[in-house]
Amino acid sequence: MIALNSVLLTLDEPQLTDEYQKSTIGLMLLIISIIFVVEAVVKILVQGFYWGNKTYLKDPWNILDFIIVCFSILTWILESTLGSNNI
Repeated sequence: MIALNSVLLTLDEPQLTDEYQKSTIGLMLLIISIIFVVEAVVKILVQGFYWGNKTYLKDPWNILDFIIVCFSILTWILESTLGSNNI
């Protein structure tokens, strides 16, 4: 999923003029972001967030995942309030 997300991000460029390609890439990026968010939520529910020995934020890879999820959510909020053309 991470590799596919990276490839899609490289294909999503401002000069892309085909609306079908833009919407397809946008939809695929949204689906991947939703998968990342669901994964983080499930891991947090199962492991706990911070307090404990083997909780979610005790693993450096989970910290990276959490930062990515936070930026995805921030992007969704900004796009919904400002519009996707302004970002």
